[in-house]
Amino acid sequence: MLVDKKKKHSDAGEGAFFQRELDLMKTKVYEVVYPEIMHATVMPVSADKDPSAATVSYRMFDIVGVAKIISNYADDLPRADVLGREYFLPVHTLGISCGWNYYELLSGMRTNRPIDQSKIKAAKRIILQLCEKLAFLGDSSLGIVGFTNVTNMPNTVVPTAGGATTWLAKQTLGTDAGKNAILNDVNLAFDRQIIATKGLEVPNTVALAPSSYSILSTTPRTDSSDTTLLDFILKAHPGVTFIPVPLMETSGTGGARQLIVYRRDPDKLELEIPQEIFMHEPEHRGLEWVVAMTMRFAGLMVRYPLSMDSSYGM
Repeated sequence: MLVDKKKKHSDAGEGAFFQRELDLMKTKVYEVVYPEIMHATVMPVSADKDPSAATVSYRMFDIVGVAKIISNYADDLPRADVLGREYFLPVHTLGISCGWNYYELLSGMRTNRPIDQSKIKAAKRIILQLCEKLAFLGDSSLGIVGFTNVTNMPNTVVPTAGGATTWLAKQTLGTDAGKNAILNDVNLAFDRQIIATKGLEVPNTVALAPSSYSILSTTPRTDSSDTTLLDFILKAHPGVTFIPVPLMETSGTGGARQLIVYRRDPDKLELEIPQEIFMHEPEHRGLEWVVAMTMRFAGLMVRYPLSMDSSYGM
């Protein structure tokens, strides 16, 4: 039987080439992008390491006594003394594990993508994300203090201007009123700390929500100015560093944006991590290898709460 070549056709999925044969595979491998780990940038991390520690403590001493005018023969001189107190933070263990089997290793060697190293990298990232969350937000049920909710840290809602509280709303106010209101919110935070401590604490760092940082760094000082609000603030407070922190978008009271001015100084505050990420020896279980990772974490130790000042609602 002769086949009419003019009537011959290919069924769906048939052809001289397969789709995968015509695929252009990019040589670069891409990974999902996650927010930068910020805790070591925002907070000084203690250099004291001891993985066996159950608590982290420090001692605070204060002087007591009052001098007075005395007579030449007085024998009842007032006494001066030194009082000390100890403060403790419990140490907690953060943990995670990863694993791979014999056939995953073979597949990784074939494709030149070491699956064991990829999973170790993923596990390290995940445990650091937990460390980041605890460092900034803490966990009251475990007694972990976070940067955004330090006990006794002054915490003030930004004032309303022209019926507007948030910086986005203040930007819409007429003339330069909104811009001046935003500047006032930042300057008030500096002033509160300096006044409350009688000049003993002068902030050198500002941590704030990235959206708030964007407003400061892109909004002109005036409609006819070629400098931004941030430029103006840095000129008024030379040497101060502004750090945008993603977790501070909702860390303020009621889930509002937060801004904290503080003295970034290990004498004032330190993040206590008695042991950085420690990778234990791989454990062979049948056809699988499992690696455990741990980290020892105590949280933020703030010796001088008034060296920090929080504002929220901007």
